[in-house]
Parts: sequence; structure tokens; C-alpha cells
Amino acid sequence: MAEFKINVVIGGVEKTVSTINELEDALKATREELKNVAINSKEFDALGEQARNLQREFVNSYKETTVFNKNIAELT
Repeated sequence: MAEFKINVVIGGVEKTVSTINELEDALKATREELKNVAINSKEFDALGEQARNLQREFVNSYKETTVFNKNIAELT
């Protein structure tokens, strides 16, 4: 299974995300921050991009886990 590390900024603090739980928490926090910034601002664009990247990584991790579980099931 692939490893990942994503740098995110949440509440003005840079953080590295490297687990599924951290990824999920960072995505939730990013979405909450998006609710409180002006649309079409630089901050809105940056948070939107961060949310898309986190969502993409979350989906990819889910797909990898599903394929891994399927392969394990085929072995048993």
C-alpha cells in the first residue's frame, strides 16, 4: 500500500498529514475554514485547492484499501 504525506495549512498552522484519520480530520477542518472566507479571495482559492487535494488522496486511499481487501479475499 502506498504511503503519503501531505502538507496542509489549518487555522494558519502548517501540518503534515500522514494517516487516514489525520487526512479525514484535515479535510473536515479545511471545509469548515472555507465556510468563513470570502469567495474569490486568495485564501478561498488556496483552501479550495487544499480540499480538492485532500479529497483526492482520501479517495485514492479508499480505492487502494478496497483493492487490497479484494486481493486478500481471493487468497483465502
